[in-house]
Amino acid sequence: MNQKMTVLSEHKYAPCATMYRLLSGKLPIKATDRKVALYSGEPDPMMPIRSLCPELPSHVATALQKGMAISAEQRYQTICELAAQLFPNTDVLGKGEPMRKSRYVKCVSGICKEKSQSLNPGVNITFGRSEECTIRYPAGSQGISRHQCSLTLDNKGIAYVRDENSSFGTFLNGNRLKPQIWYPLKSGDRIRFAAEEYCFYK
Repeated sequence: MNQKMTVLSEHKYAPCATMYRLLSGKLPIKATDRKVALYSGEPDPMMPIRSLCPELPSHVATALQKGMAISAEQRYQTICELAAQLFPNTDVLGKGEPMRKSRYVKCVSGICKEKSQSLNPGVNITFGRSEECTIRYPAGSQGISRHQCSLTLDNKGIAYVRDENSSFGTFLNGNRLKPQIWYPLKSGDRIRFAAEEYCFYK
């Protein structure tokens, strides 16, 4: 990792930490202190923003989680990437560039019925029971693994789904996905696991 990337990543940590403080009222822990805890075998001492602000839109929580990742390489490298996640499909920086057509999934049945999640380039949306997941399910959810599946969107606007070695499988249009393989999505495709079913739109 070069010095330029390190500086850019550190700069993205600061505004996300400020937003974390403003939204939650809690002073965020420095990334260096979190890294020390991790190397000591201790859990990350910082509470996820969704635990403190459950009403926060999931795309905002995702932006803050990535922007405050312990590893600099996992953070946003430009302010444009951060803005795209915080304000999807909005030219918030006034660059005058045409906005990409919206890509999103909507839960059509299950615990999260009627909830939608937008997809943005380079940002993974994760589903499961783990606190690290973007779409987090209750601990006792039947048939849902801690890390169930992921969605992502590439720079060409193509969306993909991947099963994360789940115990009971993730299904695309009725077909079980092979673990750890990205499958492209087209509008109207159905993603199912347990009683949860999501429809992809673009």
